[in-house]
Amino acid sequence: MENKIILGYHKNFQNEAIKIKEFLVANNYQIVLEISNNCVIELSKEITKALKKDFSLRVILLDNYGIFPFMFLSKVKKFIVALVTEEHSSHMTMLHNNANILIVPLSFVAVPLAKSIIDAYLKTVYENKRHKIRLEMLDLMVN
Repeated sequence: MENKIILGYHKNFQNEAIKIKEFLVANNYQIVLEISNNCVIELSKEITKALKKDFSLRVILLDNYGIFPFMFLSKVKKFIVALVTEEHSSHMTMLHNNANILIVPLSFVAVPLAKSIIDAYLKTVYENKRHKIRLEMLDLMVN
C-alpha cells in the first residue's frame, strides 16, 4: 500500500478537502502535494505535471462532477483514472486496474461517503499478474 498522496481539488470544495485531508493524515497517509485551482483545466494540467514526476504516487481529485478531469487525465500515457461514486467500484478499480488517479465527484458524494471511497481505494492491493496483460494490451492500443 503506497501512502504518499497528491490531493487535488477545485477551490469550490476547499471545506470538503480540509475534511478529506484530515482523514488522510489521521490514517497515516502523507500528502506530498496539495493542488487547488478554480479552473478544472489548470488543475488537471498541474496534476499531470506532478504525477509524471513520480508514478508511485496516488492522486485523489475532488471535483464537482469529475467528467472533464476524467477525460483529460485518461488521455495521458500511464495514467489509469477512475471516476467513482461508491466504495465497491473504488475497490475494484484498484484491484483490477491499478488506477493511479481517483476522482470523487462531490456534487454526488457527501464527505462521509467520499472518505469511505478513498479508504477502499487506498487499502486495496492490485492483483498484478491476473490483470497486467489486459492493461498492457490497452496501453499498446492507446499509444
